[in-house]
Amino acid sequence: MRIRSVLFLGLFLAFAVTAWASVSGSISGIVRDSSGAVAPNTTVTITNVNTGVSQKVATNNLGVYSFLALPVGTYKLVAEAQGFEAYQRTNIILNTNDHLRFDVVLKV
Repeated sequence: MRIRSVLFLGLFLAFAVTAWASVSGSISGIVRDSSGAVAPNTTVTITNVNTGVSQKVATNNLGVYSFLALPVGTYKLVAEAQGFEAYQRTNIILNTNDHLRFDVVLKV
């Protein structure tokens, strides 16, 4: 009986993870300045405009940012770094299993 319960729980969890993953996507990219140099430690914010939920990350040493497992929806992307104008991209439509890439160029 115990083995059957553990097996059922394992199958349920596998199904739940698969179902959750199938209604999400990702957005990533590289942030550079106007000379083409990467911009590490840039704050990148993604906001779901339908729910108002936001997430923030900082770019790594290569200027890369990544938002994984985002729910489908419409998003706004903002990148900010000291000494640069804020970059903004609106009306980003993320569908199931999309892996969108938006590279950013910051202006002084």
